[in-house]
Amino acid sequence: MMRRQTLRRLWLCGLLAYLGVIALASLLPPPELPLSPGGFDKLWHAGAYAAAAFACVPLWRRWPSLLLAGLALVAYGLLMEVLQGWSGQRSYDLMDALANSSGVAFGLLAGCSGLRGVLAAQHI
Repeated sequence: MMRRQTLRRLWLCGLLAYLGVIALASLLPPPELPLSPGGFDKLWHAGAYAAAAFACVPLWRRWPSLLLAGLALVAYGLLMEVLQGWSGQRSYDLMDALANSSGVAFGLLAGCSGLRGVLAAQHI
């Protein structure tokens, strides 16, 4: 059986890889994206950041650490929006930043609800 520390490192690497995918989706020029968000752009933003926040729950179980992870994700979402504005190919959108932040809040709340026990059972 995998040691807890090894599993934790793999989970963290997966989270970092997922954040890399978010960066690519945020910064690639629109024609190069494989999927078009259609009319659900804000939902895609919120969902992507909710999943990232949800994945933080097994890594940082205590509220102060989890809150710090959530704030880091909000800052990451803001950074992605600022970089989009600087790219010249995409634009900064305050509503996207708000969707990112609301996704973080939703993901943390979902992870700390009854689902927290399921995540904790993974012993990460």
